[in-house]
Amino acid sequence: MIIHITACNAEGRYRVEVPEEAALLVVAWLLEHEQFEAALDLVAELHPWMSRLRFTPRLAAGAVPSGVMVRVRAAGTVAAAMNAMTPRPQIAMMRETLGVWHPLFDRLVTL
Repeated sequence: MIIHITACNAEGRYRVEVPEEAALLVVAWLLEHEQFEAALDLVAELHPWMSRLRFTPRLAAGAVPSGVMVRVRAAGTVAAAMNAMTPRPQIAMMRETLGVWHPLFDRLVTL
């Protein structure tokens, strides 16, 4: 099993949709890099959850193209894009409720 996961890891033929699906990939990587104690510690931490969670990644037919889910941009570019965004009306109303009305209610309860 670890050899198969190692091969898939080297070729990039897997999909990790939730964090726990990467757990055995990490174990395989630790074993490849002769970090046996760390791999054993990780497996010991995972053991109680093995009957409830799936720690193996979903295997894919081919390698997943890089950058499918993650984009790298300069912090200034991201900040400018976020500052240019206008909030939806529902979000603006929620922010007003949290910023204005909740503190007033808190003061009323204190009195």
